[in-house]
Amino acid sequence: MNGPCVGGGVELAMACDIRVCDESAFFEIPATKLGVLYRPDGLDLLASRLPHQTVARLFHVNDRIPAADAVAAGLVAAVTPRGASVAAALSFVDHQQDLRADVVASTKARLREIEARSVDVEGWHEERARFMERLTE
Repeated sequence: MNGPCVGGGVELAMACDIRVCDESAFFEIPATKLGVLYRPDGLDLLASRLPHQTVARLFHVNDRIPAADAVAAGLVAAVTPRGASVAAALSFVDHQQDLRADVVASTKARLREIEARSVDVEGWHEERARFMERLTE
């Protein structure tokens, strides 16, 4: 992200697994300032992905969170110099080349279960056993 990430743009960004912004970015959701009740699905997504204090800053006081505070606020994984965020994001993708896609996908699914507070522990053990069997083949 470069420059403003406002309103639904913050929600869209939070739908991504790894987020990078450059130093020109800021994050703001002006719904309460505008007198608009934010949609429940969007609030749920933001509350599940961000620390409570960050959601409170965005909604209760309509705070504009600058890039300098974005990592600590849980909004992004990294802040780059102006214009370097795309290259940084692509480097995250490059690091995935050496990972097993099936294990990454399974881990991502388990993380979503944890966020939804509906962890299938038995299913996790079964899947882990299948992955371990493949390692010994």
